[in-house]
Amino acid sequence: NAFVGPLLLIFAAWMFIGSIFSFLIPETKGLSLEELANEDHD
Repeated sequence: NAFVGPLLLIFAAWMFIGSIFSFLIPETKGLSLEELANEDHD
């Protein structure tokens, strides 16, 4: 099918963008909700 190649490229681009964003999000493991809420007030 002629649409499979372009669809796979679009899917791969979205997966790449998602991977970049997952590395840019800061780690929140071990932090309480209060610590996360006050993180921008430092």
